Amino acid sequence: MISGFLKRDSYVIGVILALIIPLLSAVVFLALNYLLSAQMQVFRGVNDAGIILLSIGMNLIAMRFYLVKYKLDKTGRGILAVTFILGILFFIFLHGKDLHIFPVK
Repeated sequence: MISGFLKRDSYVIGVILALIIPLLSAVVFLALNYLLSAQMQVFRGVNDAGIILLSIGMNLIAMRFYLVKYKLDKTGRGILAVTFILGILFFIFLHGKDLHIFPVK
């Protein structure tokens, strides 16, 4: 059922994917960053703003996948539009600020 839903060509699916992918990847990257910096005292860790930007960039992989492999242009364009908006919002509001998203450092 899920794979049939994800293979439909729709702007709404692209927007939903473009909002979910950065959230999931940010959680994974924050947990990895925390575990690596806790286990290896030499590893300073990546600041949270960098992790957010990296997680927004993960949309580019999904966008390329939908545009090139599946040839679903509407879904790929939806992902592209949301990624572009998230990137602009990041640089307007969060770039250069010291963020602490993960509660334990």
